[in-house]
Amino acid sequence: PTLWVGDYAVAKMATGAQVQRGDVIVFRNAADGGPHVKRVIALAGDRVALRGGQVWLNGAPLLQLSQGDFSEIMAPQGPQGLRPRCANGIVGDGAICRKHLLREVLAADKNYFILDIETGSMGDEFAETTVPAGMLFTLGDNRDNSLDSRFVTGAGGLGFVPQTAVYGVMRHVLFSAAGSSPLAFWTWRADRYFTKVK
Repeated sequence: PTLWVGDYAVAKMATGAQVQRGDVIVFRNAADGGPHVKRVIALAGDRVALRGGQVWLNGAPLLQLSQGDFSEIMAPQGPQGLRPRCANGIVGDGAICRKHLLREVLAADKNYFILDIETGSMGDEFAETTVPAGMLFTLGDNRDNSLDSRFVTGAGGLGFVPQTAVYGVMRHVLFSAAGSSPLAFWTWRADRYFTKVK
């Protein structure tokens, strides 16, 4: 819910050492060399786990508050034409695709929205691990549709993200194109202009 397929956003340049828990970062993935965007959940030395889809940080669970549903139209999204996954099952093009919307509270001054598609998904369980020195632990906000630090690189995931791979911290969405090309301005989402990335 934080960034949508087709969002064109800007990031503030930052080093991995400047990153804080809860930041949405841009970084280079060593496995494919490409840029990736994920949320930092844990820093070096932190203990992190997932139990039943709930994040545990340094022995305490992060509060997750239900916010109802996140709804979008089932349709091809972005240049690759990928379709979203839905909590309400398989729906046809043009139908409403729903996911459970939650507000996750990382700290008194840091909370954000996440999505949950299914209970008992592969990434809902992650044994407690201490983040190694020089590394970050990241998660995607669309939790059941994200290959992130919960998954090792050999399984298509990111594993721990080196601080040295960080380019910057996401700040604002400039505009958002729902179609397959940013040049198709008639597909731009009017409510996404200059949206702050929280």
